[in-house]
Amino acid sequence: MRGSLAKADCTFRPIRSAWCSRFRPIAGVLAVLLLLGISPAAWAAVTLTTDFPGISVQPGETRSISLTLRNYESSGQTVSLGVVQAPPGWDVRLTARGSLVHRAYVPPKEGDRPGSAFLNVDVTVPADAAPGDYPVILSAGAERLELSLRVTKDRSAGEVQLTTQYPRLAGPSAAEFAFPVTLANRTGEDQTFQLLAQAPVGWQVRITPRFEQRQVASIGVNAGATQQLEVRVTPSPQAEAGEYPIVVRALAPGFQAELTLTTVIVGTFEMGLTTPTGRLNADATAGRDSPFNIVVENRGSAELRNITFSSVAPPNWTVSFSPNRIDRIAPGERETVTVTLRPPERAVAGDYAVNITARTPEAVASTTFRVSVRTPTVWGFVGLGLTAALVAALFGVFRVYGRR
Repeated sequence: MRGSLAKADCTFRPIRSAWCSRFRPIAGVLAVLLLLGISPAAWAAVTLTTDFPGISVQPGETRSISLTLRNYESSGQTVSLGVVQAPPGWDVRLTARGSLVHRAYVPPKEGDRPGSAFLNVDVTVPADAAPGDYPVILSAGAERLELSLRVTKDRSAGEVQLTTQYPRLAGPSAAEFAFPVTLANRTGEDQTFQLLAQAPVGWQVRITPRFEQRQVASIGVNAGATQQLEVRVTPSPQAEAGEYPIVVRALAPGFQAELTLTTVIVGTFEMGLTTPTGRLNADATAGRDSPFNIVVENRGSAELRNITFSSVAPPNWTVSFSPNRIDRIAPGERETVTVTLRPPERAVAGDYAVNITARTPEAVASTTFRVSVRTPTVWGFVGLGLTAALVAALFGVFRVYGRR
C-alpha cells in the first residue's frame, strides 16, 4: 500500500520525479500514518505533559504548574523550550531549580522506563483579568502542550487548608501540648509548603509528621492529598495561668493557610514553707509566749487561695498563727506569718519538734521545726537560793557536830 500510494502521488507530478525518487519512502510512511489517523507529532521522541492541564486561578495570583519531559529514545535528547501562546498581559515563564530555562536535556530511557526531566511554568494572572478560560501553549522541540487556565473569583477553588479536631488544649505549664493538624492541598498541583509557627516569647513549638519525632520546616503534599501533622507546644516555665494563642501557617507560591491553636494554662500549684533565714529552728521559754516568723512561698504558676495553718506539737503546748489565714498569694510572691509557741510551765529544758502545715485546696506544704526550750530565769534564782540554803545547813551541821 505504501509503495502504491507513493507511486500514484509521483504519477500525477512528473515534474517532481527527482524529488519523488529521493523522498518516496518518507512519503509512503506519512501516507500510511495519515490513513491510520496517527499524526507525525505522536512519534516525538520527547513528550511534554502535566497531570492537570486545566486548573483554576485567581486574578492577581501567581501559580506554578509542574511539567514533565519524557524521553522514549535510547539516547539522551536536548530540546528547546518555549511559550508559544499566552494571554495578553499575562507573565508566563518556564523555570527549573529557581532559574529561567529555554533548553532541557532529557536522559535516555532505561529498559521500559522513559528518561524524565522536570520543570515548572510560572503563570502570573493580571489583577484585572476577567473570569473565563484562557489557553497557554508551551513547546518542547516539536511537542506542544496546551493548558487551560480558568480565571474565577470563587476562593473555594484551589485552596490550602489547615484543620484540627482539637483547637483548644488545657494543662499545666509543665506539660507538652500536642495538637493533631491536617494539611490539605486543594490547589490542583503538587506543592512544597513552608511551615511556620508563632508563639509567645519563651515558648517552644515543633511541627512533626504525625507519629514521628523529627521536626520539619517544610513538607511536600501531592495535589488533592493531605498530610497529617502534629504541632507540639512546650510553654515557658514562667507562664502564668491563662489562654495563649499559637498561630500555624503553611506557605506555598501563591497560597497560604493559617490556623490558630489555643493553649489554656491552668497553672501549677506548689507551695513552700520556710523561715526568713532558711534555718528551721526556734527558741522558746517554758510557760511563756515565744514568737518566731515563718515564710509561705508560692512556687507554682497559679495563684494560691485560702491558705490555712495547723500544727502538731508536744502535749500541753499551744501554737497560734498571726494571721491565721491568707486570702491569696500570687505566683512568685511570699507572705510572712508569725507563729507563737507556748511550752507548759513545767517543761523540761531541751529540744522539741514542732510540725507546721500550710494548706490550700490545691497544695500542701509541711515543715518540722526544732524548738530549744529554756526554763524561766526566776526559777534559776530559786534554784540558786535552794542550793545556798542547803550549803548553809550542811555547814551548820558540820560546825555543831565537828566540835564533838
